[in-house]
Amino acid sequence: MPRHADDDLLALAHVAPAWSPTRAVDTALGDPDRTVDMLLRHRVVTAGELRLGGQVPGVTEWAGRYGLLRTLLAESWEELDAGATELGLSVAGIKGLATRSLYPDGSTRDVGDLDLMVTDVDEAWQLAGWLRGRGYEWYPEELPWLKRDAATGRVYGQVAVRKYVGPVPVRVDVHFAGYSVRHARLSPVTVSGPGLHTWEPAENLPLLLGNAAGDYVIRLKDINDVTLMLEAEPRLDWEPALDRVQAVGLDRFWNAVVDEVLRTSELSDRARALAKELRFAGVRPEPVPLGEKEWGRRCRATVADAFRSGSSPVQRVQRAWSAWRYYRRPLELRLVEPCRHGRANAGLLDSLRNDVCVRLVPTALVREKSEAPVSPVRLDPAGSELVPGTRTLRRRVVDGHSFALIGGETFATTVFYDLCATQARYE
Repeated sequence: MPRHADDDLLALAHVAPAWSPTRAVDTALGDPDRTVDMLLRHRVVTAGELRLGGQVPGVTEWAGRYGLLRTLLAESWEELDAGATELGLSVAGIKGLATRSLYPDGSTRDVGDLDLMVTDVDEAWQLAGWLRGRGYEWYPEELPWLKRDAATGRVYGQVAVRKYVGPVPVRVDVHFAGYSVRHARLSPVTVSGPGLHTWEPAENLPLLLGNAAGDYVIRLKDINDVTLMLEAEPRLDWEPALDRVQAVGLDRFWNAVVDEVLRTSELSDRARALAKELRFAGVRPEPVPLGEKEWGRRCRATVADAFRSGSSPVQRVQRAWSAWRYYRRPLELRLVEPCRHGRANAGLLDSLRNDVCVRLVPTALVREKSEAPVSPVRLDPAGSELVPGTRTLRRRVVDGHSFALIGGETFATTVFYDLCATQARYE
């Protein structure tokens, strides 16, 4: 029985809707603005357009944009294939790239960017540097970031780049050493296999869930992916994937996703039985919103998970406090004067840990944020040291501030997106 605000429209883009697509089309025609909003929030525009057949102009327009982006991403994939071969790297396509093979027509599974995984931080920067030499640039919305896993000592994180093809931004997100889950957990991985390839859907499951749990929202694209995973023949290798899901505290979130699949999908008897078998017994599902992101709820869920992730009462409180400070409001880069960076900034690259996300901001971008004219001084790599756990990323402390040097570029470090004039003085 429908119970969510989007339920009357879900059948537009559901791969196996439990209720009438015809009725959903009628509803969409009567409220085109809400239809566009719903398909965008659930990231299922192309599938919705197939059912609507051009009857809602706004949906058709957005489907055209996704079609153009799909073409450009396919070209970038070919470019990356050549890059992985040239560099001798194993690079895995993850998240949406790993689930498209489940669909009868993979082009109906919208993908907004290319999410990749490599084994370590040095490979990530090597691949990003290769892309940077081919027209890709950093972008302020998702600057490079680093953490260190306490259990393995590995540096993990993300290096993202993008380029514009006309008005269309084409983005490549290179994750390394594993996938960060919420605030203080890591699903560690090592990438193997020849060159550029895509992961198997079950292997990808912890990342798929980790992405949705980080946003604290279940989208129809996730429901569709899991529905097709359950129906896959032969049966997927679920057990290792679910072990990893449980290890990073996503068991409650998984049960919530499975419950939405069972509620909204017309499954085969085999798939329905499998879904019930794969739920974690005795685990209460998280009360996750369907299609609606709200910052306050995301913050509360992240703080609660950070608390649960601690191994002692003290660490639980510390992690919860750290999560609240970070997620209590959306962060954006800003120049703050006078400088508010204390002693902690100088040691950011020495004391990386799971619950502190260190952003690397190109000092050229810091200068853009500053209104004062600056004649930057070149930092000499000779006075720097390797960041522990990497082979190519170097650190240097100047004027009480920590800088990262890699690939001939200098980056300021920040956690809370606050920048200062001191960080603009160097390049």
